[in-house]
Amino acid sequence: MPPDRRPNPWQFASLGLELAGALGVLVWLGWLADGRFDTKPVWTLVGAFIGIAGGLIKVVLQTRGAVGNAPTHSKRSAESNDSDPDSKVD
Repeated sequence: MPPDRRPNPWQFASLGLELAGALGVLVWLGWLADGRFDTKPVWTLVGAFIGIAGGLIKVVLQTRGAVGNAPTHSKRSAESNDSDPDSKVD
């Protein structure tokens, strides 16, 4: 695989921190709302769920974009190429 086609590992280095940061900020905001409206632990849990969901969506989208650009070398893709006569190399 040419080096320009490989995903850059540094683009994934901050994903864990971003997930933890989103979760932490939204839990903190939920905790503040619970204190103000005396609804403990409703808004803290809402913030936690939104933080987890948003962070995981970001992780999935970022990794899907990078992995989608990389060629696959799975057995399944090799088998599918066997049925296509134009894909055979002599």
